[in-house]
Amino acid sequence: MIMEEELSLESLKKLKQLEEKLNEENKKENKKKKEENTVNNFMQFKSLEHSLPYQVKKKIKTMKIKNLQGLKKLAVTNKKKYYIKILDHKEVQKRKHKRKYHKKA
Repeated sequence: MIMEEELSLESLKKLKQLEEKLNEENKKENKKKKEENTVNNFMQFKSLEHSLPYQVKKKIKTMKIKNLQGLKKLAVTNKKKYYIKILDHKEVQKRKHKRKYHKKA
């Protein structure tokens, strides 16, 4: 670690400018990742919503659920007619891999 007492005033200013620049870049990257994640989550939510039965879709609309995190609001009934599982990226890749190599020719 560099001791601040040993540095000149100019070099200290330059170091602080570099730190600020790095912080700004990190903030921009984090913001971009966050936006990409929201888009991906929205697409997953819409594809999941499309595959659900009408009764569940209606329930989602009445509860005003608009993202994947909101699906946690859905109550689990004793009948358990529908089992909704949100797939991770790895699970989706496994399913695609299995389908690709297990097709009948």
